[in-house]
Amino acid sequence: MKFAFTDDQQVFAETLSEVFAKRCPPEVVRACWDSPTGYSEELWATLAEMGVLAVTAPESAGGLGGDERDLVQLMEAAGRAAAPLPLLEHVAVGVPALAEAAGSCQTAEGWLEGAITGEILVTSGIDDAFSNTSNFLGSADETSDSGSAIAHPTAAEPTSSENAFSEEADDTSPTSNKGSSIQYANYAAHADVAILSHEGELYAVERKDYQAHEQPSVDGTRRIARVEWSPDTATHLPGASASLAFDRGATAAAASCVGLAQHMLDTTVEYVKEREQFGKPVGSYQAVKHHLADVAKAVSFARPSVYAAAWAVSQSTESQSIAPENTASGSTASANISFANTASASTVSEITGNGHNADADRTQYVSAAKSLASDAADLAAAKCLQCHGAIGYTFEHDLQLWLKRAWTTSVSWGSAPYHRHRLATLLGI
Repeated sequence: MKFAFTDDQQVFAETLSEVFAKRCPPEVVRACWDSPTGYSEELWATLAEMGVLAVTAPESAGGLGGDERDLVQLMEAAGRAAAPLPLLEHVAVGVPALAEAAGSCQTAEGWLEGAITGEILVTSGIDDAFSNTSNFLGSADETSDSGSAIAHPTAAEPTSSENAFSEEADDTSPTSNKGSSIQYANYAAHADVAILSHEGELYAVERKDYQAHEQPSVDGTRRIARVEWSPDTATHLPGASASLAFDRGATAAAASCVGLAQHMLDTTVEYVKEREQFGKPVGSYQAVKHHLADVAKAVSFARPSVYAAAWAVSQSTESQSIAPENTASGSTASANISFANTASASTVSEITGNGHNADADRTQYVSAAKSLASDAADLAAAKCLQCHGAIGYTFEHDLQLWLKRAWTTSVSWGSAPYHRHRLATLLGI
């Protein structure tokens, strides 16, 4: 079996990298810190024209019929550029969830059509299904540092809903009611639809039906909001999987971490070649070489694991519904690319193993990838900042844009300790 990416996948990823290089320089990222939405609407429109927003939509709905294998390199490219865009929430999680429900929900079908053209913005805030498993996250009265840190996100450690927890709304709140939920989602204050989870089920909630309170973040392009909403049958997404949605988000975040780490490594290597100290480049010193070699090793270990996670998630997608291979007439995506799903049932059996639960096996791949990718991003941020020296801290230096994106992305959709704990639980360790 061939595990390499197809020519179409490679070309699409390279094309997107070129677009980011031309239209998403550091100046654009920096400008989005002070913009009303936190993301580049001009760049978002460009990606819609390219068909990027339609990658994970089925061809029958006018999409490209791709899956996580087609998306993973795009997310990595977005990470390298620190692209200020809601790609993860919209393309990686929102569009597939709407596609799963479109067959039995007319409202979801309409939103899907708008999402793949960019007419509407979809955000997502998904709780991890494993968080309810036997004190998996730790309870409020436990002393475990990892459990309490995961269970109770704070403004000092900004997260999106992947680390958040459902709770009863405060009775003193004027917007609260019994049965309401609280979650966290990026760009929720500016989205048209939010894909949210409650007790293992997914819901698509219009902006008018939830309240979004933006939270402080170290990264000015991450507009995380505390979302208050109430689940009901009218907003339920039948056929959409909450656990699969979370794993999609975690995989996309892992790919972004790899891209962020790679960019910091590449730019720091160039910097230490030029920066001189005591009459010679600082890159010639052994300590500097060791720092950057450690980062390169971490990235090289994380990347194939992320690709494996994308492949594993795609198998879960195919086992639910295999998208048609023929390109639909009247496709709204301008890019003339079609991704055929070629994995067979025997392939799915090989990855899951006889007698194993497919969801649990998929989650093992995802947690392994996210923990490695988060570690790589954190290590790259620390070592590259050290190699740059104090100048890397300054707001005027471009490195801080990638540092802060790495810090927030590494903890989003589950931090490294969170996913190691989840992986250990799944393996019975």
